[in-house]
Parts: sequence; C-alpha cells; structure tokens
Amino acid sequence: MNCLIEIVYISIHAVSFNLVPADGIIISGHSLAIDESSMTGESKIIHKDQKAPFLLSGCKVADGAGTMLVTGVGINTEWGLLMASISEVFEHLVFYVIYLN
Repeated sequence: MNCLIEIVYISIHAVSFNLVPADGIIISGHSLAIDESSMTGESKIIHKDQKAPFLLSGCKVADGAGTMLVTGVGINTEWGLLMASISEVFEHLVFYVIYLN
C-alpha cells in the first residue's frame, strides 16, 4: 500500500483579518493572535505559541505572523467534520418530517 504524506508549511499574517487556511500546528510565530469565535463561539482573542499551538481553519488572524504545519484540509478539518455531522443530522430530520406527513 502506498501512502502519500506531504508536509506543507504556510505563512500566515494579520493583514485585513486573513483567515487560517487549514488546520495545523504553529511552528514559529511572532505575536500571533487568533479570533476563534467562528469555531468556539467565544469572542476572546487567543494568543498562539508553543503552549497553545493548534490553529483551526476559518478562524481570523487578528494580529502577528507565523508559520504552521498543515494537519488537515477540506473535510479533514474540524470545520469540515462539523459541517458533515450537521449535514447528517439534517438528512435524518428531513426523513422524519416527510415520514410524519
């Protein structure tokens, strides 16, 4: 079985609230602050460093810059998994509504 593993590094910068492009782990950074409210619902800005290294796709870069190691893209991100689970719930809900009518 062949397995393709690719290590991708992405530079992120706080320019007009850029979004984190993928899930990943911060490798290096300077004053990196992330607004994770789109994922957590909390409006608090989180400062990322080696103690709190995880970055989630779709979150806003509020300040600073950094380099991340990508761990997931598309459906393989936390956001993608959340959307997939919501889709499954919606499909079951539609089935029950049709069944009851």
